[in-house]
Amino acid sequence: GRSSGCWATIDPVRVGGDNFAMPIFLKVGDYFYLKDCIYMNIEQDKIYPVVVGKIKQHHITQLVIERNTDTSLKKVLEDMCSAQGIGFCNMEEIYTYEKKEVRITNQQSNIKTQLRFPAQHLYSQASEMGRFMYDIVGFSWDMSKNQHDDSIDAVTMFCETLLGGKMQQYATVGTFKR
Repeated sequence: GRSSGCWATIDPVRVGGDNFAMPIFLKVGDYFYLKDCIYMNIEQDKIYPVVVGKIKQHHITQLVIERNTDTSLKKVLEDMCSAQGIGFCNMEEIYTYEKKEVRITNQQSNIKTQLRFPAQHLYSQASEMGRFMYDIVGFSWDMSKNQHDDSIDAVTMFCETLLGGKMQQYATVGTFKR
């Protein structure tokens, strides 16, 4: 059956050349279909309203945010969603510890078997979705050749957290009692 809401992940901008990457997947039957994305080289604070718009547009119920730099992203998005009466989006933050190449290698099978991507001819290569897809298929294991690996990184995070069930694992981690 078709899911009632979409799931998404966010790989935020770290340095000037990075893209803010947010793939949005819809579960239909046994597969997750890439329905939309945000893929922009833009200052982080300018992206907030775009993200909230996508949460509303696609009824995103699960959102995993990588928390390697900006610790306020989740809070800002939750506050903006709340101000617009959006209460259906469960947001979680995760840290990624492993090297990107290891993470992508570990999820390669899930990416190929569990996810479905739009046909290449449906989007112009200059469009957001076109650039997102181009950077996935253009990914090289020689990491020095990857100008933009933000899209494959965000897709990998989707598989690690939302497909792999790690989100629940991360969500329950608390502080140690002394």
